[in-house]
Amino acid sequence: MIDWDRLQNNLYSRNRTIRKSLDLCAQLYSKAVHRRLLKYYRSRNLRKRVPAKVISVGNIVAGGTGKTPMVRWLCKHFSDRGVSCAIVSRGYGRKRSKNDVTILNKSAHSRSWLNVGDEPYMLCRQLPDTPVLVGKNRYKCALEAIRHFGSRIIVMDDGFQHLSLERDLDLVLLDCERPFDNGHLIPLGKLREPISHLVRADVFILTRVPSARAEQNIRSFLNFVFPDIPVYGCFPRPVAVKQCLSEKRDPPEFLRNRDVLAFSGIGNPSSFAATLESCGARVKKALNFPDHYSYSAKDVNNILKEAKRAGVEAIITTEKDEIRLPSKIEIVKQFYCLVIEVQFTDEAEFCEWLDGRIGI
Repeated sequence: MIDWDRLQNNLYSRNRTIRKSLDLCAQLYSKAVHRRLLKYYRSRNLRKRVPAKVISVGNIVAGGTGKTPMVRWLCKHFSDRGVSCAIVSRGYGRKRSKNDVTILNKSAHSRSWLNVGDEPYMLCRQLPDTPVLVGKNRYKCALEAIRHFGSRIIVMDDGFQHLSLERDLDLVLLDCERPFDNGHLIPLGKLREPISHLVRADVFILTRVPSARAEQNIRSFLNFVFPDIPVYGCFPRPVAVKQCLSEKRDPPEFLRNRDVLAFSGIGNPSSFAATLESCGARVKKALNFPDHYSYSAKDVNNILKEAKRAGVEAIITTEKDEIRLPSKIEIVKQFYCLVIEVQFTDEAEFCEWLDGRIGI
């Protein structure tokens, strides 16, 4: 996977000729995105509908905006109301598979994350009663979910750019602190589409809301540019500190006033450090790896050395990173991972809107 922050830093440090070339690449990329969008909207044969409600969770910025926790929240929300759900995912970072569709459920979650991707694997562990279907063709995945499990709602992970599957609801997540990154398209920035394409969204969800004032500033902008699209806010709420490769848990207060080393291979590592600090932890050292990184025994030893050098009391990572740690190394059990859930700033209002749109 591409480390966008490192790529941008390297590119911006080069001369103006390279910058102009990248600007041209961004323009060509923009035209390609427009052509692709027009192709799908001019030919309805390219867009397929399944006999279930489809909710897409996506974004327009490459990197982490909290899509996976939102997918989990949605499935739990509908399951609590007695509505059967399934998750369909591309399975980024997985090994190539001969199967069109790989099904994960509570009877098959023991397979390696390398074969399905870390995010689907994590969702399967967190939601054992919700089937997770992985494949490049999300339409086929959705059909299999309906055929095998009778799923009434299909939640499509990272689906905003996957136009071939018709959806009933497009949820677009925007990081409250950097909703559009630097405003440039790939490769000059992280935008996967022009900001104007957000008109396709049915709702905006601001993630990692740091304060009411920050949320209101972004809300005001979105309400001005996209007046017909509702906006809601949420933030990551720590619920536990779990020992890696174990089910032993402590409350988030375990981190209060502790010096920690944080390591992660996610799209937005700075947000992880900020969440730890919100628990009262002192992040003395942060090690950032590429997104979807597969840790080796050598990496584990290097992390331990860095922790010893920094003199920390605990080594902590994310739930997604825990899955990618080598499970046969006993010392990994000395690590912790932070368990988080999505908390809406206006949950009752959002739930009422969501249930009304889906019709339950």
